[in-house]
Amino acid sequence: MGGVLVTLAVAVGTACAQMFMKAASRPGLGGRSHGLRRDDLLFWTDWIIAASVALIGSTLALSFAGKPVPPLQLVASFLALLLGVTAFPIFLRSFAYAGRAEMEKWGWVVTANLVGIVFLLSAVLLGVRVYEFS
Repeated sequence: MGGVLVTLAVAVGTACAQMFMKAASRPGLGGRSHGLRRDDLLFWTDWIIAASVALIGSTLALSFAGKPVPPLQLVASFLALLLGVTAFPIFLRSFAYAGRAEMEKWGWVVTANLVGIVFLLSAVLLGVRVYEFS
């Protein structure tokens, strides 16, 4: 459970740091004091890539150590890549974006980020199990 909380804290802290850096580096738009847009609150790509790399890395680490790789690890790694890196972006492109290449509604921003954080937390939980096996 500690690994999940640390991961969540790092993910949220990183997102806050990114928002600060974006807001500080852009001039204001249309009378606003900042140049941020709705899409600047999207962090799902970072989280899904981090989860995919972590799953693949832990699978390779077990393999190189000569230890058996649990079938769940292989399936989860494959699904993370397949769903997170290909299917989910296509889904968002089809349903969440308007004609101007901007997210239609705030609900899509929240949904995309929730999916991303679930991928990341799942990778951490699976990684903890894998390292318990070794």
